[in-house]
Amino acid sequence: MSYRFITDPGHGWLEVPLSELVDLGIAQDISKCSYLSANGIAYLEEDCDAPRFNDAKGEFDIDTVHQEQTFVRTLPHYQCPDYVDPDPPKPYRSGGETWAGKEPLDAEQREALRLQVEKATAKNSPAAEAYFDRFDIVTAYYLFFAHYHQGLGSVMYARGSKILTYFKPDLGVQNNMMNENTQAIYNKLVEREKGGTSG
Repeated sequence: MSYRFITDPGHGWLEVPLSELVDLGIAQDISKCSYLSANGIAYLEEDCDAPRFNDAKGEFDIDTVHQEQTFVRTLPHYQCPDYVDPDPPKPYRSGGETWAGKEPLDAEQREALRLQVEKATAKNSPAAEAYFDRFDIVTAYYLFFAHYHQGLGSVMYARGSKILTYFKPDLGVQNNMMNENTQAIYNKLVEREKGGTSG
């Protein structure tokens, strides 16, 4: 299953059904910085609430959609429904596995599981699918804006400058080094740009 990640020139939100937040036991943890539609769809802001969902859900695919004037900002701010348990039991998640009522894996077990997952999902396919990871998304957007902005007065230059207020690219990023997920997100941004979007 994939989730839409909707962005405008200033921010981004992950589109998630409210029912899924309830099932994961995090509906009461979402802040009022996010939004909730009348038909039960939550739009989780990218800085805190989307990563909170990522922690509870694990890896998942994303479909990035940019909207210059997004409908998300017109929605009511998120408010947890009254029927949600204010203190539900929290499952443990480690290395991509969910543990309900079990102790989380220790560091050595997590690393062994991570290596197994990496081996099972090694880069054998020509087109890697992007999944939600806040750092990878910010890195991909930073590099995309750096490569494709049209000068000091452009929207992309402004967005790239804003990213630098909270993101400090290391030497690897400055030298355009990307991991597989960052590259997949970056490639989608480039495909969209070449499809006709300007900035």
